[in-house]
Parts: sequence; C-alpha cells; structure tokens
Amino acid sequence: MNLAERVGSRQNNFNALRLIAAVMVLVSHCFALTNRPEPLASISNESFGELGVSIFFAISGFLIARSWTDDPVLWRFAAKRGLRLMPGLIVAVLVTALVLGPAVTILSPSGYFGDTGVYRYIVENSVLDTVNGRLPGVFVHNVYPAAVNGSLWTLPVEALAYVAAAVLGVMGALRGRAALPVLSYVVLLALSTPPLNVTSIQTSGPVGGHLGLVLYLGALFNGGLLLYVLRDHVVLRWDIAALLLAAWIATANTDWMHPVALVALPYLVLVLVYRTPSWLSAVTRPGDLSYGIYVYAFPAQQLAAYLWGPGLAPGTMLALVAVPLYLIALLSWHLVEAPALRLKPGTGLGVRRRSVLAVSGAPSSPPRPALQGNAEPGSLRDDGLPR
Repeated sequence: MNLAERVGSRQNNFNALRLIAAVMVLVSHCFALTNRPEPLASISNESFGELGVSIFFAISGFLIARSWTDDPVLWRFAAKRGLRLMPGLIVAVLVTALVLGPAVTILSPSGYFGDTGVYRYIVENSVLDTVNGRLPGVFVHNVYPAAVNGSLWTLPVEALAYVAAAVLGVMGALRGRAALPVLSYVVLLALSTPPLNVTSIQTSGPVGGHLGLVLYLGALFNGGLLLYVLRDHVVLRWDIAALLLAAWIATANTDWMHPVALVALPYLVLVLVYRTPSWLSAVTRPGDLSYGIYVYAFPAQQLAAYLWGPGLAPGTMLALVAVPLYLIALLSWHLVEAPALRLKPGTGLGVRRRSVLAVSGAPSSPPRPALQGNAEPGSLRDDGLPR
C-alpha cells in the first residue's frame, strides 16, 4: 500500500491515535503526581507520557507538511497554526489562574489576586513561555508540589517545529525537493546518538528542560514531515512495521533506543493511522478532544491530589478525573477550539477558485475528499497538535 494513495483517503485514524496519546500522558501523570513508579518506565526507560508526546510530534510533522503543501502561503499557514494552538491554551490558562487558583491557594483572595505571580503566569503561559509553571500558594502541599500544568512545556517545542516547517516550506523543500528535509533529519538523528552526547546539555527559556529531549521531539516531527515529502516512495506494510517495532524493543533501556525510535515511530504511526479499522474513529465523533484533555489534565489531576491527600493511588486519581476531564475537553472543543478553527483564513478558497474557473470556462481539478480524521486546510482540522 503506497502512502501517497492514502493521503487523501477518508479512512484514517489520526484523531483516534491522538486521543490515545493524550490518554497515555494522562495515565503517566497519574503515577508521577502520586509519586508511584510507572510500570512502562521500568521496562523501557520511557514513560507512557513520553511515548504519547512522541506520537503527537510524529503525527504533527506529517500533517503540518501536508497543510503547507496544500496551501503554501506563509501568513495563512501561521494563522492556521495560531488558531489551532492559542485559543484553547489561553482559555485553559485563564481558567487555571482565575478559577482554579483562587479556589485552592493557601493565600487569601486579596493576597492571591494581589500577587503579580498570577498575572505573570497568565501572560507568560499565554505566549508559550511555559517555564513559569507556578501560581501563588497553589498546590504547594501536594505530593508533587507547586506545579500547576506541567504538560504545557511541549507547546513551545511544537511551535518551534512549526517555524522550522515554515522555513522548509518557503525554501520549497516540502514540495518535491527532499534534500533539505533529509539533511535536517539526518543531522537531528545523528545528534540523538550516544557518540555525540547532547542529552546532558541543559537549556533555558521557553523550551526548558534537556536539549536532547527537545532535539528528539524535533527529529520525530521531522521524521513525520519527511515521510510526507517522500510519500510517493513509501509503502505501508505490517511486516516492515513489525521489524521496526522489534528493533525498537530490542534497544529498550539502551542509549540507542531514541535513535531507533526516530526511524521506527513515524512509520509505525502512519501504519496505525492508515491500516487500522476505520471504526476506531467512532471514539472521536463527539469531538476532537485530545488537545482539551492535554491542556486540562495536569491541573485536574493536581486538584484530585489536593482534595484526596498523599494516600491517593494512580488508579483512583484516574477514576476521579476521567469523566470531569472528558466533559471539560468536550466543552473546550465545542466552545473554544472548533469556533476558532472556523476563522482559519482560506476557508472556501477552493470553492471560490473553482467558481471563477467555471465562469471563465477554464478546467479545474476535482477537490480532494475531506478527511474524516483531519479535514482539508481551511476546514476544522489539518495538523497533528497534541489536542
């Protein structure tokens, strides 16, 4: 099965896989926020959450490359990315700081709202400077103290990946010129290998954390992007996927696990998206809830830890937050994210172009079918953001 033949297919499970990845992050944080060891981490030296985030970035690279290719106009590309990323984030930050924060802080209402840290949190996190993850007096006595929304650190990394994709797009590297995407992928892959030893380098600023992890996520994004660029030459086969998975498992708990994952994971993701049964997409019919789950899960889990106390078990935490978090994500999608995405520039451009061509008598090519998992650019969904 050739990848190029499936890119325009209605049969895909992008949304379902993103939802699974978001739930993986949620489950992983149930262990971290209750200070319990996570089973997967003891087996593969990688948590459920890390694997979920990796899946997000591999999906995102593929779909962002497709988005640029379908509408290679820089300002429209930037507007689409902003409308996907920012409205849901800003509302989540405001709800956390102005509703959750004053309800659980150890400070008085006047002390809380009189603290500049509240407004610094809102401003910085709303512009993707997510290093400041604390609100005055909030969750300070939790098992995992003070952290309000630890999941947000990946969003500036995602935004940097968008910028890199736009640079490649402007240079023509996403429309048949594969040299630059291949070169950037090879460089990032090389930097992830043990001999170069970049994993110990620390960074500061919006991305925070280890440089090695940031480069790893960027390489996964680049891997998905490269598979889209090379889609005419990529076949999706279960036997190839099985071999790559076996190689990945064989390198678990070694320094070569991440380099092998950079080769295996983007391909495995596309096999799962395009070669699994279409009925799996039924789980996302109520809405695309992965981003809402991602940006609200951590504070919801910290609230459960705050209310229950230090004896809370991971399974109990998951049971406490699952239904409320689903409802919050549903509201986020229908009241914030989807309305924002309807403002995307370019909506209806293809229709208007075909109307002009029809009037002039010029031939027009038939539109590609709207995708069930990810709609065409200008419609509701055309990227792979952790949603």
